Amino acid sequence: MEQPNLFFNGIDLDKPGEDPYIRHPETAEHFFGQLLATEAIDPIGSRDVIYGADPLSIPSSGWAMVAHEKEDPRVLEALAPLCENRQAQAGARFKQLIFKEGDNKDSFMLRHGAGRGNVNPDKLPYYLLIVGDPKLIPFWFQFEMDISYAVGRLCFEDPQGYAHYVRNLLEYERNQVAKAHRLVLLGVENGDGLTALCDKQLMAPLNARVRASPRTKEWFSERIPSTESTRQQMSELMGGSQTPSLLFTLSHGVTASNDAQLREQVQGGLVCADWRADQAIKRSHCFLAEDLQAEADLSGLITFFFACYTGGTPEFDGYPMPHRSRRRLHHKSFVARLPQAMLGRKNGALAVIAHVDQAYQQSFLWDERVNEIDHFSETLCRMMEGECVGHAMEAFNRRFADIAASLMGREFSFQPPSPQERKLASWLAFQDARSFILLGDPAVRLATKAREVCS
Repeated sequence: MEQPNLFFNGIDLDKPGEDPYIRHPETAEHFFGQLLATEAIDPIGSRDVIYGADPLSIPSSGWAMVAHEKEDPRVLEALAPLCENRQAQAGARFKQLIFKEGDNKDSFMLRHGAGRGNVNPDKLPYYLLIVGDPKLIPFWFQFEMDISYAVGRLCFEDPQGYAHYVRNLLEYERNQVAKAHRLVLLGVENGDGLTALCDKQLMAPLNARVRASPRTKEWFSERIPSTESTRQQMSELMGGSQTPSLLFTLSHGVTASNDAQLREQVQGGLVCADWRADQAIKRSHCFLAEDLQAEADLSGLITFFFACYTGGTPEFDGYPMPHRSRRRLHHKSFVARLPQAMLGRKNGALAVIAHVDQAYQQSFLWDERVNEIDHFSETLCRMMEGECVGHAMEAFNRRFADIAASLMGREFSFQPPSPQERKLASWLAFQDARSFILLGDPAVRLATKAREVCS
């Protein structure tokens, strides 16, 4: 019998038995048999700011807030201090923009006189902060704009979350002193194929690459052993005594397939090393938004979650299933609660990079033979050097554009590819690559001066 070569991220808390996977490992041939249709791919341009503008400078590249025309005025009021600060920095290249009902990328850009391809910050600023719920400004708008622009999103349950985030960010930028120049890499290994593959093919080489880089010599880097990546350890790193400036985690994401109310509370949480694949999954095996301690201090922290649904859940599955064009995941799109809780609290985090929808191994493997980790290491190193996080993610968007161009060059007919494993890998990589998003202001950057030195 042919061995499975596709592994899928995600553990389901709604399955109390010993089979909690939302999708089992399977062969490429079987997976092909399930695919019926997918969305068309638009031509992809480069991700360079127009000649004469510096993407590392807000005055040069500009900054804009994008809010839906029906956004709660209390939310806009809470964001006013941030807008005033960015306007003082960006000058004439500061804008407050409206997303109208029925807008798409093309209509939005045409209304503001912006062309496709290179960014002209006099027309549309390079740094774009989307405000609000993805049911008003969809995830796909963020995906598409992020190809050429540095895009982030803020979304909280109430205006207080926005006010907390703005207060935390402005205080951090005023002080310009980091707690410590410390990166922590935390990978969870649960005794299954996916986490073992991730630990070997992503976490281990990523750790080696970052530690060896001369660009990070001012930083102390630590890799937590996968067997020690417990819920308690996660708590210490997320606002506890061991909180670093930069945290990268690799794990299964939590899902909830049956209970819609539970789904909005837990989906996108992290499965910790407390769970082993031969056990039934329990709530106590996971780190969720409610596990953040009341006294947790996340100030000055940027986190990168590699796990499914950690950024949010779209209304429809991006990966077609049998007998339907797209499987409905929820009655609406929503941002995951864990990053919301991290960002929208007193002493909250600066930014969270995370994944929308389900994650695949094609995030870091090309055709199962070549490790693709440069976009991970490049993003981490850029943030450690003090680049704005939105620009630091350029490598992810460049990879997304490259994969899309390759698919189109293979006479891609906007249908799932024919049963050729190499083409499948590219197709899955395309679907996966577009789904990494930034939650937080894209102009955020880590302070280059550390208060203490780790050794």
